[in-house]
Amino acid sequence: MPDERWDFAHRREINMFKFNILRARLGLAAATLSLAALLSGCGAIDNAFDCNAVCNRYRDCVDTSYDAAACRGRCDTLGNGSADGRSRVNRCQACLAGMSCAASAFQCSAQCASIVP
Repeated sequence: MPDERWDFAHRREINMFKFNILRARLGLAAATLSLAALLSGCGAIDNAFDCNAVCNRYRDCVDTSYDAAACRGRCDTLGNGSADGRSRVNRCQACLAGMSCAASAFQCSAQCASIVP
């Protein structure tokens, strides 16, 4: 009987050890994934513009048959191409923010001319 208690305690100790190793590995994996996600997002700060919002806004306000996907492609190319392009997309987006469709059509035409027709 004493051998059985020792064997049970020994197996329990081994199982706890394995569990602690598994928990440590999972924690390390979670930390590694978090760090990778954090580091991969560092370059996105330079391109804070939202071409999707600009192009969809034009489609919703001006022309419901407008090809917003093609617009997003042009806008992304413009915004990622140079600092000037990025600045133009940012100015357009900033102008559109919080304005009604009617107001943005008149007040944002100059800022958005290189992005939407």
